[in-house]
Amino acid sequence: MHDIYEGIAKKDISKCLKKFIDDKFITLESLNLIKQHFDYNELQLGNASKPILKSHIDQETLKMSASESKCFLELLPIMIGHLIPTNNHNWKLILTLLDISDIVMRTSFNEEVLIKLRESIHSYLKQYIKLFGETLRPKHHFMLHYEECIRKNGPLRYMMTFVFETKNREVKNIRKTAMRFNAFIEKHQKGFLEDTTYFKQIKISYNDLRASQYFNLLESILVDFEFNQNMFRCKHINHKKTTYKIG
Repeated sequence: MHDIYEGIAKKDISKCLKKFIDDKFITLESLNLIKQHFDYNELQLGNASKPILKSHIDQETLKMSASESKCFLELLPIMIGHLIPTNNHNWKLILTLLDISDIVMRTSFNEEVLIKLRESIHSYLKQYIKLFGETLRPKHHFMLHYEECIRKNGPLRYMMTFVFETKNREVKNIRKTAMRFNAFIEKHQKGFLEDTTYFKQIKISYNDLRASQYFNLLESILVDFEFNQNMFRCKHINHKKTTYKIG
C-alpha cells in the first residue's frame, strides 16, 4: 500500500497542485486555510497533515506520512473540488487515483471489481505519461501487479503495515530527544573541561581529542570531585548564557 500513499499520491498530487496554482484555480494559502479549518471527524483529525509549504510544491513531493497522504487524497475532492473545472485533466488524474485507492482498500472483491481496478490503473498510468511526459517510476509499475496479488492472496488491506508503522513516529520522537540530549551533554562537558585548571595546564584542545581520549580525560578529572548522590529533575538548565530545556 506504500506504493500509493508513500510514493504515488505524494508525488503526483503535488504535481497536480502545482498546476492548479499556476492556472490560478487555487492558491497555496487558500488550500492551507481550507485544510486548517476543515471539519475532520475524530479518525481524520489524527491523520490531518501539516500545512503544505511552497518548497514541497516546488520539489514535487508532499511531506506526509502514509496515513496522512491517504487522508489528504480522500478529502481533497471535498476540499477543493468546487474550485477546479470538472473537465480538467489533472483533476481527472486525481479522481482516478482516488478510485484506485478506494478499490484496493476493499475487504472483498468480485470479477467486476477486479476488472475495474485493472482498467483504472491502466487509465491512470496513461494519463500520467500524457500529462507530464515522464517515464513511470517503480511504484507506478507495482500497481500493475495489484490484480494478480489480490487474486492470489486476497484483499491488500490485510497485508498493510499501517498499524505497526503508527509506532514509527514515537521512535522518531525518542531519537530526536536523545540526539538533543547527547548534544547537550557533549557541549556541557566540553565547557566543563575548558573551565578546569587541569585542562588548561595540559593545553589540549577539545577538538584535538578523539572520543576515547576525551572520555578518558574526563574520567581522570571527575575522580577528584565529590558528588551529591541525590538526583533531581529541572525544567531548564542555564550554562554559559545558553538555556537548555525539553522540547
